[in-house]
Order: sequence, then structure tokens, then C-alpha cells
Amino acid sequence: GRRRRRAAARQDKHQNDEAMKSFQAAIEADAEWQPAFLGAARALADQNPPQAAQLATKALAMNPQDVATQVFMAELAVDNGKRDDARKMLQKALEINPQSLEALSLLAGLDYVEDKLTDFDATVAKVLAIAPTHGEVYRVAGNLAAHNYRFEEAAKALREGMALHQGGGGLEDWLFLALAEHGLGRAEEAKKA
Repeated sequence: GRRRRRAAARQDKHQNDEAMKSFQAAIEADAEWQPAFLGAARALADQNPPQAAQLATKALAMNPQDVATQVFMAELAVDNGKRDDARKMLQKALEINPQSLEALSLLAGLDYVEDKLTDFDATVAKVLAIAPTHGEVYRVAGNLAAHNYRFEEAAKALREGMALHQGGGGLEDWLFLALAEHGLGRAEEAKKA
């Protein structure tokens, strides 16, 4: 239980540290290579969100048409409780690429936690029209619901997403479902997941 979570956290930190070293080397080699700035921002997102935001802002200045950077900036805005800013960034991303699964998934997740279920259903329909097995749209919604202590909705969304995957979802999906069930006080369901 707790020992495994701590070990996983150490492994993630080690991987992020190693990734950061690689991105720093790439930036030193070419200070105009935008993907290195976005990669560095992602590597720092959990440990140092303000610095991650600075790097992402620089990446966006280098290439304002980069959808991945727009979506990452929207994720940072959501993490900071700035949903309106996140929506604006996602709209920009969707103007650039109306079929961006990442942008559509995060937009659907925002609709889900803001109880805009008609909008959520419409966005999910768009996502599934593009990629019929893209359960990520539900995982994002479930993740946002869990972060807002709405574990019942988190578990429901995750189960929907897992149903789209051949074989019922990956290990991360099962672990997230177990955490959602645990948050609901359903220890036995969590053990089954």
C-alpha cells in the first residue's frame, strides 16, 4: 500500500529528474527548439508548477500554434483553479486543431465537473466520432471529478472509459478506479479493482 505509493512517487521523481536533464541539454544545444521547453515544463509540472508555467509560456511564445502547449497550459490553469482561463486556452487549441483529442477530452472533463452534462455528452460524442475507443475522455473527466472529491462520479466516468478499451483498461485505469472506490469508503470494491 503506502510503501508502493512512496516507491512509485520516487520513481516518478527520478524519471522527471532524468527527463529534465535531457531537456536542459537540448535547450543548451538549441535555445530555439520549442519541444524542449514544453518537455521541460512537463517534467517540472508536479515539482515546480510556477517554473513549469514559465517554460510553457516560453514554448508558446516560440510557437503559438502548438496545440500540445495550449493544452498543457490549460491543464496548469485547471490545477490552479482557473477554469475560465483553461477554457480560453482550449478554445484556442481547438481553433488550431478542431480534432485535438487532448483538448476535447479536457474540455469534456471541465464540463463534467461543472455539471454541464449536455455539453459533456456532446463533446464526448465528438471525441468518439474521431476515435471510437478513446476512453481517455472519460479518464480525464474521472480524474477531475476525483480532484474535486466527487468520487462516485469519478468511478462512474472511469468505468465508462474502461469499457471502451479492449481488455478493460490499463493498470493506471484500475489503480485510479481503486482509489476512487476507496475514496467512497468502499474498501471491498477497491480491493476488487
